[in-house]
Amino acid sequence: MNLIPPATGLKRPALTAGPRSWTYGELSLASDELAAEIKSSAQTLTRPVAHVFGLEAAGALAVHAIATSGLPLVLGHPNWTPSEQGAFIDAVNPSLILSPAGWNWVSDGWSERPIVLPNFDPVSLWSRTSDVSSQNSTLVLSDGTDVAIWTSGSGGKPKLVCHSWSALIRNADEANKRLCFSMGDTWLATLAWSHIGGLGVLLRTARARSTLAFGPSRFKAKRVLEAIEKSQVSHVSLVPAMLQALLDIAPPLPQSLEVVLIGGAATPPSLTERALSAGWPIALTYGMTEAGSQVSVAPPAEVAEGDGSVGPPLSCVNVRIASPEATSAGGSAHGEIELSGPTLFLGYGGDTPRDPASWFSTGDLGFFDDSGCLCVTGRRSDQIITGGTNVDPDEVEAVLRRHPDVVEACVLGIPDDTWGEVVTAVIVGGGRDLTRRVDTWIRDQLSGPKTPRRLFVVEELPHTVNGKVDRTQVRSRIMAATKDRI
Repeated sequence: MNLIPPATGLKRPALTAGPRSWTYGELSLASDELAAEIKSSAQTLTRPVAHVFGLEAAGALAVHAIATSGLPLVLGHPNWTPSEQGAFIDAVNPSLILSPAGWNWVSDGWSERPIVLPNFDPVSLWSRTSDVSSQNSTLVLSDGTDVAIWTSGSGGKPKLVCHSWSALIRNADEANKRLCFSMGDTWLATLAWSHIGGLGVLLRTARARSTLAFGPSRFKAKRVLEAIEKSQVSHVSLVPAMLQALLDIAPPLPQSLEVVLIGGAATPPSLTERALSAGWPIALTYGMTEAGSQVSVAPPAEVAEGDGSVGPPLSCVNVRIASPEATSAGGSAHGEIELSGPTLFLGYGGDTPRDPASWFSTGDLGFFDDSGCLCVTGRRSDQIITGGTNVDPDEVEAVLRRHPDVVEACVLGIPDDTWGEVVTAVIVGGGRDLTRRVDTWIRDQLSGPKTPRRLFVVEELPHTVNGKVDRTQVRSRIMAATKDRI
């Protein structure tokens, strides 16, 4: 599968990184050479090739080459610990691993071969020193899998989501239409390849015959702004924590920016308002790995109107509200969001393949407003039941973040013999007696069942590699906590 449309001008810039740039012709030439190396080195053409790169041009090249080779691609993350790397390899049983040259691969049973490619930095091709057929994969890929991606695991154990290139390309094309992203534009890479949002950016730039720019390999607000200025970036994807970090240094708005796409986690309305007040062209999106990236998008003009929705669904995704439990203020049915359509995943690794005609239950709650835009209100799985009352943690977190001294908040239900669960809040903030002041303040904002019975102050909250608060880690720390610290 060639991810670049055949009509792409070979002299157009495909990738940029600081002073360096690569045309589509150079990318295609290097991709074909690396694809040939992959095919000749693979012991089997059915097992996947693992991709373990940071945000660099060679990482983009590797995605294109694996797609061209016809072997399935499985995306890993370079910052995983050796233990996490080992668990990943055991689970997916790749035939080969592609990484930056000199990557410190610590697992036995693999040999490294550096490959020099025209105009690009060298990459390493790792092959098994034993027959791959003797290895057992714990997560067998669904039939027809071209790409497999770990879910983030922010609320539980990660899963391997299996996709076809055709589904991901369809989603990229529809997203480009909604965001008016086209030839001549530049998108800055900020999300890891192992994140569906990161892979989606690569596909959108290739399909639009536009430019993918690289800045810092790890997010640093000041350096990201510098990269936007130097590369005249028109589009950028951020999770809410990244946007907040950029706004905190109070920069002047980069004049080249046309769209700042915010997703990956719920965006607090106060953060959206702050960004809009500073003139940032915010686009709000709702999506997930299982949907091939985006489900719905509200472009900047719609977000500026302030209705709080994530826009109408893309034309390639069918969305319905299942099992309505209540009505919104406008009378719309409120319930669980379900999806169907050609951009949905094939199934989870190791599970029975998904029926392509079936509806997928997202676990997210929401409703459609009168204009047909989707409003997402929270997660069904995160709902807290305390003393028989349902509490939406997103609502409590939003109130906590409105306190002037609270920077970030995570609200969970912790098992309790009396109440079933107790509402527990973990916050990041400053100032003396913050726990007492926030406790007093929030009791004036929320009714009794919604008020946190336990409140912890920490220096920082753990996050997944995609920028979401790692609720699993927060829960584990709370469960092991003493009364006054975690």
